[in-house]
Amino acid sequence: MQNNPPVESDAPTWPAHAPPSPQPYAQPYPPADAQPYPQPRPVPMRAPPSRGARRSTFQADRVARALIQLISLALGILESLLLVRIVLLLLAASPNAGFSRFVYGVTAQFVAPFQGVFPNPFSLGGATLDEAAILAMIVYALAARLLKMAVRMISHL
Repeated sequence: MQNNPPVESDAPTWPAHAPPSPQPYAQPYPPADAQPYPQPRPVPMRAPPSRGARRSTFQADRVARALIQLISLALGILESLLLVRIVLLLLAASPNAGFSRFVYGVTAQFVAPFQGVFPNPFSLGGATLDEAAILAMIVYALAARLLKMAVRMISHL
């Protein structure tokens, strides 16, 4: 025979842990027909565009977005090449090296319109700051921005 003491309940017996009693509401619920908040005015509905109009609008949006992405990609590639050109000239890289020759050859036609804008190039011991390439980067970035804005305006995005 086992001698087990009686097990008491786990419920606390002190008043601080007594379950809260429900509090009565200060005011009764509003009547069902009362409107506690003003109701919004109905918005006039327009007829949805026809299926053909929706399809052409969707296609115009897709074409416009694709054109904007293409402009951004071309600008990114051009600006990267111009930046590499600037760094190569600053570090006085050999123009006879294959990579340098490639970068100078590709970017030459993009920098050519800006050659001579700054008459005295900044040089220090063979290192040259290509101001024409910096100006070309700025002008091409602005032109791409304007072109993207024009595409957005035309397509009503």
